[in-house]
Amino acid sequence: MPKFRTTLLIVLALSGFALLGSVLGCGSKTSSGPTNPPPPPPPSLSAPSNLSYAQPTLLATVGTAIVPDVPTVTGTVTGYSVTPTLPTGLSLDPAAGTISGTPSAAAAPANYIVTASNTAGNTNATLPISVVIPAPSNLAYPQMIINATVGTAIAPDTPTVTGTVAQYSISPALPAGLRLDMQAGTVSGAPTASAAQAKYTITASNTTGNTTAQLTITVNSAGTVLLEQGHGSLILAIRMAGDRVLSEDLSGHWVLWVYSTGDLLAQGDGAGTADKNQIDLAGQLAAISTSRGVQVYSTQDGHFIFTIPPPSWWRLAQDGS
Repeated sequence: MPKFRTTLLIVLALSGFALLGSVLGCGSKTSSGPTNPPPPPPPSLSAPSNLSYAQPTLLATVGTAIVPDVPTVTGTVTGYSVTPTLPTGLSLDPAAGTISGTPSAAAAPANYIVTASNTAGNTNATLPISVVIPAPSNLAYPQMIINATVGTAIAPDTPTVTGTVAQYSISPALPAGLRLDMQAGTVSGAPTASAAQAKYTITASNTTGNTTAQLTITVNSAGTVLLEQGHGSLILAIRMAGDRVLSEDLSGHWVLWVYSTGDLLAQGDGAGTADKNQIDLAGQLAAISTSRGVQVYSTQDGHFIFTIPPPSWWRLAQDGS
């Protein structure tokens, strides 16, 4: 009986040892503990989209800077490009996509394709652009008032103007014998028939716009000279004060003379002929407007007194003071 107990305890002890060895993993690899999970893959880059410009159409003028045209776009953009090449003077910022600059030459209307791109793809915007020349301005003629005589050529009247002019036109038609140069704008010629005083509007234009100026033209009949007091052409103006007379003809020649005796006191050339207000006479003074200024003479003996620098407007006081 005691021998049987001993054997049973040994068997139980061996069985327990085997079970413990199984639990402890005897004779196998030991555990290394938990490990970190791998990082998630980076998000994929998407192509940009929805490219558009604040000014979807650009109408530019030569010599005038445009308002910078800034784009909006969805997504990441690594660069901008444009095709075809922008008009001379305009440029595209390859990093920001802004279009700016001052055009230096006219360009016909055309579509320009701007591309915003990255490594994943691109997006486009079509931008219509045209560049025009500025409209002419400040048209002016040196002779705004022309007093012409039948058969006598007028001094060519050539204008000044700001900007480029494609052509000139006039309304109404000039008196017979006078003509307008459609390219230079010069009014010239010799009138062949008399014409009452009238206003003529000259227009200088190009494809962008126009500017105008007005001339007043009178054509007098040819005939004998009104006065023989040193004049060789028709009289433009006469002023009287007492028995003193100041006269001017269409050539700009003037004469200061005594009405009662016909004596000449003074005479000269170069008086303005723009209108009948280029000479004046009052009291003891005679005044003649010339390109150098207003010349003043004594009505007593005709001697020269002084010259006033060219004023914008002038008249003698009624008493000549």
